[in-house]
This record gives sequence, C-alpha cells and structure tokens, in this order.
Amino acid sequence: MRLISIFALVSVLVSSPAWSATVDATYEVPMRDPKLLKYARFELNDVEVTHGRLNALQIAFDMPKDLVGKDLRIELFQVTAQAAGDVRLEGDLANADCKQGAEALACTIRYTFEPHYGVSTFFRLVTRSHYISRMKVVQAFAREPIGILTIKN
Repeated sequence: MRLISIFALVSVLVSSPAWSATVDATYEVPMRDPKLLKYARFELNDVEVTHGRLNALQIAFDMPKDLVGKDLRIELFQVTAQAAGDVRLEGDLANADCKQGAEALACTIRYTFEPHYGVSTFFRLVTRSHYISRMKVVQAFAREPIGILTIKN
C-alpha cells in the first residue's frame, strides 16, 4: 500500500502542469549616487518565465543593450528552493538569488562573465549630460557586475 502511495505522489509531481509566460520587468544596476538611479533603471520586454515540472523556475531575458553594448541573452535555471519564496538560479553567464514578495519576484543577479561595454546607437540620441550619467552606470556595472531583475506579479 505504501508503494502505491509513493508512486501516486511521484506521478502527481512529475505530471504537474508546466506553464510559461512572457512578461515585462525592470532591470536595475545598484548605484550609490541617488542622482544616477534614473539612468540605472531599464525596462525589459519579453522576459520569459517558465515553471517546469516540479515547479522548477526558469527565467530568460535579454540584457539591456545600452548597458552591455551588444545582444546578450541570460538564461537562468532553478537549482535549489530555500526558505519560503526564496529560489537560487544558475546559468552559464550568471547566478541569481530570487525572493518572492507580495507584489513582485526580485532577483539579485551576479554575473560570471567579464563585462565589457560598447557604445550603442542609444548614446547618439541623447544629451551630453544623459550620456555621461549613463556611462557612469555602465562603468559601475563593469566594475561590479550585479543587477536586480524585478518581475511584478
């Protein structure tokens, strides 16, 4: 009887429905200077969030091109679930610690690649002061490649 119960539980977990959604999110580079905060925030479209079998979380998104200067796709996969609502994700280019709050999923992402930056076409379309402020954000990211991805519930 116990064997049947265990089999039933495993069957339910393995067959639990997976779902995927494409959502908007905010990406922010932590900055010490409050004047630079508006330049350190990027709106992201088409962030892919997937709950696979056994509720394994996956997140995939394109880094802001104005931050890294090129097309760069980040893919993260759940490796552990910690305390209630806390999840650890890892990928080839980054690791993330995510916390589910009442209004949003917030992930602090630490990159494992050596960031470099280039000037995107964005910089040709802005004022000199905007350019200087955004470059300070880019340089801060290059020194300490950490970002916060926030996905609203």
